[in-house]
Amino acid sequence: MRKVAIKELQTLSRKEKITLVQELWDDIASGKDINDIPLSHRRELERTLKNISLGKTAFHEWKDVRKKYFYRG
Repeated sequence: MRKVAIKELQTLSRKEKITLVQELWDDIASGKDINDIPLSHRRELERTLKNISLGKTAFHEWKDVRKKYFYRG
């Protein structure tokens, strides 16, 4: 990103920055740039979605994952 653009962004108010971030995220989430995703990532996503639809994927509560992997005694 150009230094000029970053300096301009730094002059925005907090509210303007938040609005800009929301707009950027909405644009990213829209999926318009799906071709920018590496093929290997797309294949993994397709594999994961297929496994979910076939019932081959287990889901766990985040609190249980934290206990198991982060809070070992």
